[in-house]
Amino acid sequence: MQNVIKIGVGPSIGDKWMVSIFESILKKNHIATDIIYVNLVVDDSESDVYNEIDAGNVDLAIIPLTNINVKHIDDRCVIGALSERIFAESCIIVREDHFDPAFDLKLKSGSSIAVHSLIQKVQIQKITQDIQIIIHSNDHSQNVQALLGRKFNGIVLPKYLVPLYFNQSEEWKLINIHPKEVIPEAGQGVLAFVTHKENLDLRRLLKIIHNKETSEITNVERKVLLSFSGEDVNMIAIYCHKDPNGFFHSNAITCDKAGENLKKITLSQSTSAGMAENICKLLLTNNHYV
Repeated sequence: MQNVIKIGVGPSIGDKWMVSIFESILKKNHIATDIIYVNLVVDDSESDVYNEIDAGNVDLAIIPLTNINVKHIDDRCVIGALSERIFAESCIIVREDHFDPAFDLKLKSGSSIAVHSLIQKVQIQKITQDIQIIIHSNDHSQNVQALLGRKFNGIVLPKYLVPLYFNQSEEWKLINIHPKEVIPEAGQGVLAFVTHKENLDLRRLLKIIHNKETSEITNVERKVLLSFSGEDVNMIAIYCHKDPNGFFHSNAITCDKAGENLKKITLSQSTSAGMAENICKLLLTNNHYV
């Protein structure tokens, strides 16, 4: 078992938070190991992180699963483990003066809200037509900075990221959105622990902490995304979960490049086997637009 793990940490506050999640998982599994923080000077792209792992500068990178290319991970590296899903849903962070429970989504008419994808925009438009929805950036930290700079009145943010950027204060209001109401990105709320494929000691350790239930549901989500990878991934969202009885449930939605012709499906099965294929079949053959 690897006694020392060098973890790459970039300038983002999210990097240190993700390491703290990893440390808590180790503690929960009674695994004692020393962790060395290695400051990474990279442009935050996947390839740069993989280069650092391949060079031996770091042993482990912690990456949100939504940031990992669905077609393939770098040939030199593997996803050794997945975390428990922290939160699947998204939420709206809005300035207090634009919050009003009397309105749809509790947002005052005319409020400007930034989103990160086309499919997110059209889903919110289905709930309310009374606000301005702007696709700003697929980088959540950039959307946060734009909100702090008063470019918008609010943003849609994955709920698991909220504690990184916002503390409880009267200036901000958090509006929860159910993941069946606004379906999230495939893999949202899950962290991937990535290492070199030849680092067998660390891979054995990661196997101990790997969350198999998370893997079951995110494999379905990412397989659907892979099937639509010829299209813009901004035009599909999917959420899968497993209930206490062991049954699998999925919600998926697609739109065209104009943000029109929405197709939304739900599917339940007693097993995850074949679920991704069945979801794709429903999305491709369903001629009922929402």
